[in-house]
Amino acid sequence: MPEASTKNRRTAARRRLSAVEIVGPVGLGGLGLLHAAWALGWRWPGGSDEAWAERLGGTTEMPTDAETWMMALVLIGGSGVVAASSSDTLRPPLVRRLVRFAAWGGSAALIGRALYFLPQDLAGDPGIFDKLDLTVYAPLSATLGICIATSLRRSTRRAVTKGD
Repeated sequence: MPEASTKNRRTAARRRLSAVEIVGPVGLGGLGLLHAAWALGWRWPGGSDEAWAERLGGTTEMPTDAETWMMALVLIGGSGVVAASSSDTLRPPLVRRLVRFAAWGGSAALIGRALYFLPQDLAGDPGIFDKLDLTVYAPLSATLGICIATSLRRSTRRAVTKGD
């Protein structure tokens, strides 16, 4: 019996990944690296601390380096969780459930973030952050959240089909 289990794991490891299974982890990892670059002092988009803070948070108050590093670590860790959540070989079952639960939480947080600023973005006289949020940040958050949710649904169907 152990031979069949090993064979199933090798087959699962060789299956092709769909685009949604790639976009979530790569997108989160890329955003994590971008936050790390910001924590090291890179000020894109903006050039100065004030312009950078206005474009990314709608305020001139800068986040601390520790806060920016924390966000970088959360995003990079989330990338690993999302990648692991679509694996067919993750064992034991309790670990698989916890990883999938965390990935669902990340998906919900990203979709929630996309919707949170929407009333402000659409109200009256939008500032630069509102415009960027409406055209870049919110769509990116929603896309990542939806890709992660779709990936999780697909891996659930595979598990049910296999009787896992």
